[in-house]
Amino acid sequence: MSRSIRAVAFCKSNPCRKVGSINPATGGKTIDEDDGRYTVAAGIAWVNNMATQAWTIPPGDRYARQRHSIRIGVRQGSGRRVFGVEAILARLRTGHDLLTMPAEGGFQVTSLAGKKALVCGGSRGIGRACAMELARAGASITIVARNEQALEKTVCELPGDVPHRWIAADFSEPDEVREKVVLHVQEFGPLTILVNNTGGPPHGAMVDATPEQFLGAIKNHVVCNQLLAQALLRGMKGARYGRIINIISTSVLMPIRGLGVSNTTRGAVANWGRTMAGELAPLGITVNNVLPGFTDTSRLKSLFEAKAEKLGTTPDQVRKNVIASIPMERMANPSEIGAVVAFLASPAASYVSGVNLPVDGARTAIQ
Repeated sequence: MSRSIRAVAFCKSNPCRKVGSINPATGGKTIDEDDGRYTVAAGIAWVNNMATQAWTIPPGDRYARQRHSIRIGVRQGSGRRVFGVEAILARLRTGHDLLTMPAEGGFQVTSLAGKKALVCGGSRGIGRACAMELARAGASITIVARNEQALEKTVCELPGDVPHRWIAADFSEPDEVREKVVLHVQEFGPLTILVNNTGGPPHGAMVDATPEQFLGAIKNHVVCNQLLAQALLRGMKGARYGRIINIISTSVLMPIRGLGVSNTTRGAVANWGRTMAGELAPLGITVNNVLPGFTDTSRLKSLFEAKAEKLGTTPDQVRKNVIASIPMERMANPSEIGAVVAFLASPAASYVSGVNLPVDGARTAIQ
């Protein structure tokens, strides 16, 4: 008599809520859709109906649906860890945790267990994706942003068994940001990973920019980065471990038309980061700049809308024109930026420092 094996998927942020399943009647390869999301089990339920947690694949990711209609796998952000059915069963029979299992033909991502990270702008967009990926790697996350409601929501959604926290602060007030972070460190201990990520200045031509716009942007980005690095450096030195990662833009390499103040400010941040990399290298503290290309975020949507209004066209047409300029023929998912940040934050990147790393689907490579 054949035994039925069923994999049950539960919501990562709420383990009590079932969000999908895998049906073994079709060889264990069919993924049900539930709650508007595609889910993949991170464990196999046997006779006692025990199951582990799951990760979700956004409905818009048609590539993921195509992949996972063929083989069972676990998707963590942009890290596509695909395992054969028999490999999953064999792993579980020996009592191993599926999450430590390297992908077929791939490698195991270094753990950030025991590390603490401060992620600026962590309540949405790329910042939120960075917080998610760092948390999945095992780090305890503190996110900083202005909106308390959004901060609370994001912290509740961060994965992992370690505590996650938030700080409400406005980056237009650098002294307030520094004071709150210093108090946080005094209460909860040092943080050894700093992700500098702040929303960019409004769009507009350079010739129309005011001195106040330049001063505000420099304060939000360069000054806050400097104060946060100073606030955390003592803890990094004490731990003999430190990672400073600046989320900037490909405008560091090639200015983007219509973003005059942003282009100027991003360049300043990049050179700040590379200067810090040289000064901190003897301490084993790395500083790197991640340069996202066009990434599917609410900020990019607003930029498309503004450009469409100026050109007398539609945001969809602006989006199509942008995608046509990208060799990969798509925009980045924020989680793909987060995955790069997680690597740079890990011990595996201990000899990578002072780089400007484009994550842009090869767009700047052909310019």
